Amino acid sequence: MDDDRRQEPPKWHTEVPLALALAGVSVGLFVIAIHHFRWGVAAIAVSLLGAAFLRLILPARRAGLLVVRSRFVDVVTLSTLGGALLLLDLVTRQ
Repeated sequence: MDDDRRQEPPKWHTEVPLALALAGVSVGLFVIAIHHFRWGVAAIAVSLLGAAFLRLILPARRAGLLVVRSRFVDVVTLSTLGGALLLLDLVTRQ
């Protein structure tokens, strides 16, 4: 019985990928708030692409709240949003 408990990661450990993604988005929003639109959008885009990468490589039990739908849908959605924001960053003038 104790051996089964040792194989499970701690509860807070599974939420680290989501915390990293939210921290990146928060930094991006802060940078936008201090009037650096392109740098802020780039930070948000990189954060979303990082979340997509983490969702792709981590098993569902360790990805925590990054798991919303199937792995394919989650990765495609996060990658599309991150890519669209990077494209927005590239085409906007400052």
